[in-house]
Amino acid sequence: MTLDARARLTSLLPTPYARLAALAFVATTVAHLLMQLNGLILLVSFWNAQVLAQITFMLLMPTLGLTVWAASLPVEGRRRPRAVRWVLAALGLSWMGDTLPFLAASSGLGLYLMFFVLVLACYAAAFWPYRSRSALASPVGLVPYGALVVGLVVVCAPVAGPWTVPVGIFALALAAMSVLAWGVGRLAGIGGLLLLVSEVLRMLMTFTTLLSVVPADLSGFALTASYVVGQALLAVGVLRATR
Repeated sequence: MTLDARARLTSLLPTPYARLAALAFVATTVAHLLMQLNGLILLVSFWNAQVLAQITFMLLMPTLGLTVWAASLPVEGRRRPRAVRWVLAALGLSWMGDTLPFLAASSGLGLYLMFFVLVLACYAAAFWPYRSRSALASPVGLVPYGALVVGLVVVCAPVAGPWTVPVGIFALALAAMSVLAWGVGRLAGIGGLLLLVSEVLRMLMTFTTLLSVVPADLSGFALTASYVVGQALLAVGVLRATR
């Protein structure tokens, strides 16, 4: 690692606790993605791989949240920046949205949509102070997002039925989050785009058969990888913007 890269890492993760939490997050992410691809199938049975994939998935947001919390420890009695507090709230709600649907399978989709709309609202609140630098400043930049929202609703509606309106609200919240993320900076903008991609994939996998030609392990890997990397880049973007 070069001196410049080390300095930037130290600036982003200034305490040993932050660096330890970041290491735990990276290790959990790698372990989960390997399990999703059955990369450890020779070491554990398929059933154990599924259980370990579920456990590691539930640990992703707590370890990322702990990283953000440790990296933003207030000094001299000052509170954490408001944007960081909103990000911590978003990560906590993300964990609830990732976990509770497993415990209430019959209402899993409704719980997920409810929690994730709250997640997106928290991110939008975190990004709102930077809105003058976002795609909101250019109406032309909003056109692709509008097309995505309409397209997702149209594609999902035939199967979604009564879920069409919630899916539409979810799509609007996704687009708003991604639009505002660009105002924070390039990293956050890319993170918001990746998070949008992951949730569009989730809706397509839930309500359509468009991705049925893709192996389940591969589509699941793409969804989770874009979800986790997107969340991480959003967190990093906000940490950098509030320094």
